[in-house]
Amino acid sequence: MQLIRFVLIGVISIVFALLSLAVFTSNDYQVERFVVLKASTDEILNCLNNDSMNPSWIPWIPTEAVTNILNDNGILELHWNYVEGSVSGVQKLIYNEGNRLEFDVHFTAPNESYSKSIFFIDEVSEGKKLTWIFKGYKPFPKNAMNAFVDMDKIIGSQLEEGLAKFKTLCSPNGIN
Repeated sequence: MQLIRFVLIGVISIVFALLSLAVFTSNDYQVERFVVLKASTDEILNCLNNDSMNPSWIPWIPTEAVTNILNDNGILELHWNYVEGSVSGVQKLIYNEGNRLEFDVHFTAPNESYSKSIFFIDEVSEGKKLTWIFKGYKPFPKNAMNAFVDMDKIIGSQLEEGLAKFKTLCSPNGIN
């Protein structure tokens, strides 16, 4: 009887500690990476807006399972299905003005989540700096994972991989 009571108190203590941690841990995360390109803003925007090319450089979109769909509001959505080692989801352009693009990204499998993928282009002495920002939100109590998981390291490496592929794929357009 004492053992059951001891185990029960231990389990309750662990659950309470994790919930307490979740209360004091941020729900939001933001990861940012950039690459410098030698191209015009228009050339870079053309590469970013090329939906048929996106699966080739966005790490979480499998190239073999993509469908472009024009939704009821006339907005092009990029849908992709789960393939082993990837995720399912929808990417939708929500803002396109000047040197800035924003996408809503809805991952549907294996875990559902909503994120924003933001790109902006700045002038630098070496050319154009393309910055990719990925913003996400983890609801309570899942946000407790933010205390143990380095989202910058996990997502950052994917953004770096994607930007390296983007740079290579757009090289014929004068991007170095």
